[in-house]
Amino acid sequence: MRPLGERIATQLLVAGVICAPLALGAANQWVRFSLELAVVASSMLWALTARRPTWLQIVPGCVALVGILQVVPLPEWILTAIAPISAGAWKVASAGLTSASGCVSVDAHASIVAACRLFLGVSVVAVVSSLARYKPYREQLIAGLVIVGVLVIAAGVVFGPAPKDKRLLGLFALGGPGEIAFNPVGMPVETAGFGVARTIQVGAIQYAQDVGYSGDGFGTYIYSNHFAGGMILTLPFVVAAWLGWSRERLPDWARFGIAAIAFASATLLVGAVAHSRAGAGSLMFAGLVLAACFAQRQWAARLLLAVVIAYALLVACGLALMLAPSEFLLPLVPEKYRSFVGVIVTDARNMAAQVALRMFIASPLLGTGVNTYTDIFPRFIKGSYVLFYAHNDIAQWLAETGLCGAAIIGWAGYVLMARCRRFCETPASVDKGLFAASWAALAGIIMHSAFDWNLHLPANALLASVVAGLAIASAPSNTSKDATPKGFVHMRAVVPYVFVVTCLLAGAYLAREAFSQSASKQLRKAIIGTPSGKPVKAPEGERAMLRRVLQHGERLAGWDPGNSQLAALLGQATLHAAVLEDDPAAREAGAAQAEKWFAIARKQCAVVRGLPWGIRDQAPGNSARK
Repeated sequence: MRPLGERIATQLLVAGVICAPLALGAANQWVRFSLELAVVASSMLWALTARRPTWLQIVPGCVALVGILQVVPLPEWILTAIAPISAGAWKVASAGLTSASGCVSVDAHASIVAACRLFLGVSVVAVVSSLARYKPYREQLIAGLVIVGVLVIAAGVVFGPAPKDKRLLGLFALGGPGEIAFNPVGMPVETAGFGVARTIQVGAIQYAQDVGYSGDGFGTYIYSNHFAGGMILTLPFVVAAWLGWSRERLPDWARFGIAAIAFASATLLVGAVAHSRAGAGSLMFAGLVLAACFAQRQWAARLLLAVVIAYALLVACGLALMLAPSEFLLPLVPEKYRSFVGVIVTDARNMAAQVALRMFIASPLLGTGVNTYTDIFPRFIKGSYVLFYAHNDIAQWLAETGLCGAAIIGWAGYVLMARCRRFCETPASVDKGLFAASWAALAGIIMHSAFDWNLHLPANALLASVVAGLAIASAPSNTSKDATPKGFVHMRAVVPYVFVVTCLLAGAYLAREAFSQSASKQLRKAIIGTPSGKPVKAPEGERAMLRRVLQHGERLAGWDPGNSQLAALLGQATLHAAVLEDDPAAREAGAAQAEKWFAIARKQCAVVRGLPWGIRDQAPGNSARK
């Protein structure tokens, strides 16, 4: 009988795996926090009750430490040497402010939130890689992936793309208040990942408001490319479960024929119906990896492996060409193909990843701070176009963490390659076939992450973490490597409690973030419904509503003092509230209070968005945030 804590930890993860993709990708802040709370509880139970190597509890904290180190205040000369972009941004932002200090991250609050989520994501990998060594837990986790895979596919087939009114599943509006194409109220993760900066006039003051494009919607996902990511992460388990179940019930030609038809149909659904080209290509790659693992004849396995390697090299070469600067690449292309190649290279998605690489080159050591890509993007691309994500998770990670982040990727790649080699050496079995699905799904999502932002969506990030944990657990343990290092033997009794306290702190921080995001949405909605332009006489009910929203936001700002986004929104809402006042003195007082909020936002973030041009004399697209 396994400890009760282990069983509950597994069941919490299984519940998250099944529910998150079906709840619109868990993009809503309260659904997301519920998922994070389940991960916190699962990780704590695992740490206190499971039989686990000590190093598995240390790794999540070490990875998250990258984000924490980025928010430590540094002297200007050190900051200039290790993070030149951040140093310049803080120098401009702190002009005229007292007690302002700079750090590697241009937005410390955003980086701490991202570090907490990174800690939980790596914790899931550690928990699953430990629990999946035991058959009952492994079966429950794989069963959860199979169930959600079937449900995601069924939802995609039944509901398909969202209709013209942008109502997902016929119920949930993807557009914002009074709009279909845009969602000015939602958080970036609730949009298509990009948008525009609209100029808002409030009396004599202007500011720019970031408005995200609403997602195109497919199945249960807000964004069709995320539907493709969900398919990549779950379909291999559905097919592997089918092949395991039919092993002694059907002839091989029928078993593998049905599996091939399933993958081909899913690829057609993703590519032709959901219009996710990268998703279709990555799903096909996952299918080839799964086929290579299931090949029963040595010559077939070697042939499929060669196809997999050739496919990966072809995609890598294509990606390198897509990310190459157009001014260097296009002159090398024959003239008759130049226009075609130019369209590909200058595509908005490629431009987003190119900007991330330019950010990495400009600040290579420690990057600009985790979760700060949106803040730095306007320094490289002028105009009103806004990108919330680089649409290339790998390039964005390099831009935000620099060579330290690259070292983490290299270490993770080494661990996975070593485990994969040991997995391939194990004898064939039903369990090996199910574990093969984890390697196929992992290979597919890594490829797709080079073209999109799946790992920023809560549901797909959780699925990817579970899949990575299963892949690591698939290899037989190497006692010399998996045992607790000698230097940490004396810490064996302390580490679990440190890990639990870290989980609690991360959960508390993310709880505060959920409340702050809720207040930010209320402020955005109030701003949209408030008259702007010249001072107007508004009904008392409208003024009272705006006052209530402002008071709620101010209370949360006192609880979350580092949130620059919330402070900027409070400044904007205060400006709108001032317009509704009849008394000129009250309007002046409101403008003065708004300026205080904007000053607080500037102190918290070097490139805060939404500042009025009268206070920060910048037009949309310039380096300072609007």
